[in-house]
Amino acid sequence: MHIKYGRPEPVFAHKLDAIFKRKDCLIEVNPGCVLLPPKYQDIGERILNLEVRPDDVWLVSFPRTGSTWTQEMVWCICNDLDYERAQQPGIFRTPLIELTAVLGNEEGDWKEALGNSVDLVEAMPRGQPRFIKTHLPLELLPKQLATVKPKIVYVARNPKDMCVSYYHYCKLVHNLDGSFEDFCELFLANKAPYGPIWDHILGFWKLHNESDNVMFVKFEDMKKDFVGDLGPIQGFKIETQFYPDKKLKKYD
Repeated sequence: MHIKYGRPEPVFAHKLDAIFKRKDCLIEVNPGCVLLPPKYQDIGERILNLEVRPDDVWLVSFPRTGSTWTQEMVWCICNDLDYERAQQPGIFRTPLIELTAVLGNEEGDWKEALGNSVDLVEAMPRGQPRFIKTHLPLELLPKQLATVKPKIVYVARNPKDMCVSYYHYCKLVHNLDGSFEDFCELFLANKAPYGPIWDHILGFWKLHNESDNVMFVKFEDMKKDFVGDLGPIQGFKIETQFYPDKKLKKYD
């Protein structure tokens, strides 16, 4: 399978360029009808062909669904509650593999300090688990996920709440200049950044019903009963993959 790149339909391309104040701000990436900055063309095939390791842990979600909360929870569980190491920036402990593309339209030399996000993932040392975060749909993730079957934790959130959060995030981080109505219209048409949310969710919902290496977590469940929701995650046995001879510390 090869990735194909194109432009969104003109009516949507015009609206996106207007609210993000940048011409040709997003391209359409297929399979998946995913909308991402043009910089994705530099790393898309590399991600698709990435070597997957058996002890990888992948944290997958659509944006603004509680992914950072989940990544920190999972990282701490798998690292024996090492709060000292947890003070290191999460961007290096659990890198977003497509970050180089996500920041592709942003200005400033500060991006150089982050390096190439795919390089960062590939350079993570062997002999210890890699924690990798992504907002990409299943179709654009490494092909070896299907054969190597590392642990995958997918987190979902009610799209109504997620859309509101996503709008404010885009205003704050990506200089979106438009009304919520403008953004919501694009979101409902599957033309907001990252594209169709239901295809994203259902792809992993189906996978989690077919594979025992995929765990499906809901933002609302964690918010309602965070401590209780740790039980299923422990039951997923992520931590025993790395600490087979230790009992996990009690969460207080």
